[in-house]
Amino acid sequence: MINKILLILFITFISCVREITNFLPLGNEFEEIWKNVGEISGDVFYVANSKLNEEVFYISSTSKIYKFKNDLFPILDISYCGQISSSFHYPEKIMFNEISRDSFIFIFNVDENKLKEIKLPFSPSFFSFSPFDSLTFYFIENKILIKSYNLIEFDTIYFFPSRCKNFILTKSGKIFVVTDHEIFYSDNQGISFYPIFSSQMSIIFATVDEEENVYVIFRDKVFKSKDFILWEEVPLSFDGRYVRSITCIKRGFICAYFIDEELKTYKFTQDKFIEFSYGLFYRTDTREIILSGNGSNILMAISYGDGEWDYAEGTLFFYFKDTELPP
Repeated sequence: MINKILLILFITFISCVREITNFLPLGNEFEEIWKNVGEISGDVFYVANSKLNEEVFYISSTSKIYKFKNDLFPILDISYCGQISSSFHYPEKIMFNEISRDSFIFIFNVDENKLKEIKLPFSPSFFSFSPFDSLTFYFIENKILIKSYNLIEFDTIYFFPSRCKNFILTKSGKIFVVTDHEIFYSDNQGISFYPIFSSQMSIIFATVDEEENVYVIFRDKVFKSKDFILWEEVPLSFDGRYVRSITCIKRGFICAYFIDEELKTYKFTQDKFIEFSYGLFYRTDTREIILSGNGSNILMAISYGDGEWDYAEGTLFFYFKDTELPP
């Protein structure tokens, strides 16, 4: 009888050790790192962080815009809105576009519940408020950077050599523009740019963390730099082609990897990758994964559907605080 009890205890111990090894939970070994915080019907197109509150995110979906702070709250009924950008100044505003009307943008005053529609003389692929004042805006159209004052006058301030695939404007006002093979940088509000990274290989993802370190992700490696002169190469332990989404944190980044119905999330910090998939669950018909970071808060949207429709059937949301992971 005693031997049987010892055997059961031993099997339980081995099982717990295996679980900890696979998922790296810290503190209480049965604590979930990722927390399921809700589900909505339909697709999610964009998840944006609030630049004024680290606990807040804004989500665009097939029928509504949601605000997340501990829970999901619909704040605006609008169909098929795409990208969202939040303001750097109070009162808090969000700017977004509609997928079907790409030359229109909307500015919604979250605090006052007021919506304004603006017709643009172009169709932007990226847009952002300025961190310096509440009347200046930046837009990317294909490979052109456009600056506007009060959305009345629009000035073309820079032409890039090829189509822009990402536009990053930091809280300090630095601008990073990513093309297929290069990254350009400006520290004077877009008056001038210079290339800081170039590669013959196509860039899969590039991001900038809150300390303004730059990370460039390829199939088998990551390049990182603080001064944009010296670049350190770190090998990838997984295929970068299957990274579905990436978001920056205070120092480093989080990425979601999905292949053959296997979903994993990794944190890159101190030149190493740490897997922390514990607490996640998803459907086998997963269609899209979107990550968004805001300080130590990370929100992930996982949309699903059988593929017979243009848009997803529903979307799951997961959340965690980065403080639960090792520094």
